[in-house]
Amino acid sequence: MMSRKTLPGIVAAVTTVSALTACGTENPADPATHPGSTAAAVTSTRTALGCTYDKRGDSRSVEEERLGSAILALPFPANICLFSVKVSDSLDRPGMSWVTIALEAPESKSPNDLRSIATDIAQVVKTTDVGSRTAVLDITNGGAPPPRYSELLTDEDFQQHSWNGNPSEESDRAIWKVVSQ
Repeated sequence: MMSRKTLPGIVAAVTTVSALTACGTENPADPATHPGSTAAAVTSTRTALGCTYDKRGDSRSVEEERLGSAILALPFPANICLFSVKVSDSLDRPGMSWVTIALEAPESKSPNDLRSIATDIAQVVKTTDVGSRTAVLDITNGGAPPPRYSELLTDEDFQQHSWNGNPSEESDRAIWKVVSQ
């Protein structure tokens, strides 16, 4: 297992923290939803799970908004929520970004439990404008109160991987490295 203790100097300015929430397989941001719909049940599930908006960021960059919206379109597994999206500039790779996606997965016992949804997220990121300049993609359980582990999933060579399911979804899931935060 690699350590992230030497990496804080690599990340330059944090653009902003984007706080988003999605649980289960419904999209609570869907404008077609109304009281009494499945969105109300999803909201209730989010509340029971403890999914809340991260209040640390008052504004989101346009790229974080777009990336978050794209990720929110995914069918999330039960009891896993999107907690936040953060896009930072990479010091060691000029013009490239470091993307951190924090999930809230209180039932997760290790980062390996997040490999499937992390792979789905990586496939979405790859198709976005941010994905075209992402150097590193990290997936954490940072929104879980409190996380049961300090490791995260990372692809430190995001541009070198296709993230398109070829030759298989299993090969995409195997790309992730578990590192200490």
